[in-house]
Amino acid sequence: MAAGIRWSVRWGVCGLALLAVSGCFSFDAKQFEVAIPGGQLRLEAAAPPTAMTPAPVAAAPGAVQGPEAKTADTPMLSVSTSDKADADGTEEASVSATAEAGAPAADRIIVTASGRSTRRVPDYGPDETASLICVMQKIGFDDANARRAHQATLAARDIREAFEKGRVTAAEAEEAERRRQDAVQSALSPVPFVDLIFSPVVRRKDLPAPTYKSVSLEQGGLSTLRENGRDTAIVYGLARNTGRTAVELPPVTLEALDGWEFVLSGQSSLLPFTSLAPGETKAFEMRMLDPPENTAEVYVHFAPPFRYRWRRDCDFFGAGLSASEEGLKALAPSEGRSLWGILDETLDAYKPATAPATSDVSDPGAYSAAELNTLTRFFRREAAWAWECSQSDRRECAGAADRLHWRDMFAIAEATDEAWVAVDALEGMRRRAASSPVTDADMAAAERAGQDAARMLANLGAAALARAGTSVDDVVVELTTSFLKLDGTGLYLDIAGRITNAGASDRQVDALLVALVDRFGLPLSSVTVAAGARLTPGQVQDFAQRIPMTRIGSRPALSRQTAGVLGRVPPEEIPWEVRVGAMGRATASSP
Repeated sequence: MAAGIRWSVRWGVCGLALLAVSGCFSFDAKQFEVAIPGGQLRLEAAAPPTAMTPAPVAAAPGAVQGPEAKTADTPMLSVSTSDKADADGTEEASVSATAEAGAPAADRIIVTASGRSTRRVPDYGPDETASLICVMQKIGFDDANARRAHQATLAARDIREAFEKGRVTAAEAEEAERRRQDAVQSALSPVPFVDLIFSPVVRRKDLPAPTYKSVSLEQGGLSTLRENGRDTAIVYGLARNTGRTAVELPPVTLEALDGWEFVLSGQSSLLPFTSLAPGETKAFEMRMLDPPENTAEVYVHFAPPFRYRWRRDCDFFGAGLSASEEGLKALAPSEGRSLWGILDETLDAYKPATAPATSDVSDPGAYSAAELNTLTRFFRREAAWAWECSQSDRRECAGAADRLHWRDMFAIAEATDEAWVAVDALEGMRRRAASSPVTDADMAAAERAGQDAARMLANLGAAALARAGTSVDDVVVELTTSFLKLDGTGLYLDIAGRITNAGASDRQVDALLVALVDRFGLPLSSVTVAAGARLTPGQVQDFAQRIPMTRIGSRPALSRQTAGVLGRVPPEEIPWEVRVGAMGRATASSP
């Protein structure tokens, strides 16, 4: 769902590029120079873990955790679907589900749906159409069509339930469904002419086969349960390498499909193992968080494409809160802007965020749920970009081997997601405690879950940076200037400072590790820069680096004298700083 609308907007913007050719409009971002806080980065000597998949966070009080929590009313099912689709989307579908060994009650369950029905758009539920309103507001389009789609979806759901109880006729139900599809189709086309180039909806037939090189994915089972206070779909299967060489495995994407094989939502993640030896087969278990209510199947394939849940575009979406019921009440209708206005704001000078004031969060020493929500979006996008750069020689991918590894970035993305759930649950419990009694044990458990999540996040970040090397003993790094600049040559981070050997013996500095970190030191991106300096006791050596960066509307300032690209500038809502460390190893190692 998210990919469809974003791709539509991207194509719409590309269409305007014709104006740039004639000189009517420039897509160059406005030049700027912004001072960035900076300091020293120190990494202890420790062997980084070989597996970067985070462990599950402790469950919120009263929540069921883990696949072992399946019950008689949520059996593990092996699900298969077969649809015969006409060109206009009219389908006749049958679905069968066979219970796996150990499932309760009947050995086989058969569900058959006869008759023909038409679908032109995905069978979105209220949460998906509520998210569409938020996305329209973030993009800058008028959200009136999205609000109409949301109301039509609520009405169609109510009439569908009434029809099942015999309270309305089939004709009335079909009319409500037609109105829903019309409204959703209008909401998915903020730039109508784009439909001539690219469809804003995606179906299973548009997705890639579940293969990568000599590895194929075979799906086996699907179960749903409540985990950490929210719905979770568990997908089981096998990854099989039929080739003669080992294969490092790329990210995978889980696609939530409705009964007509439209993509409702997605989640890109990592398999629980990093590679497969020749002829090796391993079982996998993948968790899809918050699957849409109308999910009929979860399809797994290797990325790209990468997909992420729309809920991430709406800060007020909570893990246990339906946006269609509460969140939208506080969301004022947007005033649509022209594409010119949207582009002008996107290409405007960069304004770095400041750390949230104490009053903005319940604990100034901890992340807020909204902050973790933003970080999750950032790390998911950066993880996808890092993987793509590991497979590409594009200019903006220069020096990819010296940056944070894509697998580390994905692991951090999943850890921020888990932390968001834990902190959101804790904040919710604190709100409830203001009006109703909460036991000390429940509050302590929620606080412990948040602390565990933050600890996991910090450990993953430290391990990711440690792949570049460890800090040289007794060497002090002082950063004297640090500026983010955009000029005629491009976008870059301009830093200068000095390194001092404060010890009593010679020290070898192989590299400088330049990292962008958030307000708690979590690395957002990093790059190693060769130094090759040997310092005698008390010796001071100056350094200056111009490190290319990327941002929408600007190109990296690449040249023969620059190091590899550091990464993309963090979004303006994330407070960040620069940290520079003197490292004892010049090149980052692979996981």
